[in-house]
Parts: sequence; C-alpha cells; structure tokens
Amino acid sequence: MTGPGEQLTGFEDLRPRFNKGKLAQRLLIGVAALTLIAGLALTLQKLLTTSVEMRVDVRPRDALKVSLTGSAVHSDPLTKSPLRFSINAPTDLLIEREGYEPFQQRLDPDDPSLKRNLRLKLSPLYPPTELTIMASPGCSVWVNGERLKARTPISNHQITPNELGEVRVKVQHPRLGTQEQLKRVERGAKSSRLAFFFDFKSR
Repeated sequence: MTGPGEQLTGFEDLRPRFNKGKLAQRLLIGVAALTLIAGLALTLQKLLTTSVEMRVDVRPRDALKVSLTGSAVHSDPLTKSPLRFSINAPTDLLIEREGYEPFQQRLDPDDPSLKRNLRLKLSPLYPPTELTIMASPGCSVWVNGERLKARTPISNHQITPNELGEVRVKVQHPRLGTQEQLKRVERGAKSSRLAFFFDFKSR
C-alpha cells in the first residue's frame, strides 16, 4: 500500500508492451493468407463451372443481328448462320433480322435439357404474298424497287413485303408512261394475296 502523495513506481511495467514489428508481420501474414484463400476459391469456381459450346443454325442465314447478354464468348462476328459461341453461365440470346420477328431465348449451361445444336426459322413480320399484276401486255414491272424479269401480265408471283408490310408496284408502258400503286399486308396473317390492275388505255 502507498500513502497519500506517494508515487506508484513501476507503473510502466504494468502496461502491456506491443512489438510493432511483430504486429506488422502478423498483419502481412493474415493478408497473404486471405489472398491465397480467395485465389483458391476463384480457381475452384472456374473448375466447377460448366462450359458449353453452342451452335445455332438460323434461317434466313445472313444479315443477322445477334446480341448475347451474359458469359458468351465467340471469336467471329455473329452476323451469319451458323452461330458458334460458348457459355459458362445463364445467357440471353437475341436474334434480329429486318422484316422478321425477333427471336429470344435464355441459355443455361446447367440446364440438362439445353440443346447444344439449335435450329431456328425466323418468322417474317408479314406473310409471303402472292401477286397478280394486270396491265397491257409487255409492260416492265418493279416490286418494292426491284425490277422483275417477267413482264405483264403476271400471276402467282411470290414476294415478301418490306418491314412496313408494304408492296409497291410500278408498271412502265413502252409508250404510255408509268403508273404506280401501293398496298399493305396485314401483319400476323398466315398468307396474303394482292391484285394490282393498271389501265393505260383510259389515260
């Protein structure tokens, strides 16, 4: 016991002493251990991850716009069928082409029912259309800007409407000039028939 006014000697000896060098060494060892564990976990995850090679055959084959959202890896531009790529996680596939309905599908490499070889046929926005074009014999004909080899009269000519469902027919008479008509096809119909009549005599 110490009396009033007396100083406590050896107080510093009672406080715990820290070795800064050893503490820093232990911290470094801990950080290194955590880094090693994280690396091993990532390596194990990669080893356990399922990677699937996909092949998708699409009709029509060209002028495709393909979007892959997820883990897909591919070396070639995905604009022409067949499409080849690999996935190791759920991936959303979107295939677009002008004049056709977009195709969407989620691909999961862990799904046992996933088909690695897909065959797709894109559905046109508007159905194939059968044209009948009546005019004076021997007239030149353009359909949506493309000149036909055949001349009037024309029947049972199959075409695909443009992206707006339009069929524009222009007929040129050798002497009496040019006439043009525009008609539209109903979206979603299974088939369509359009008839165009041009009367050059009444002009």
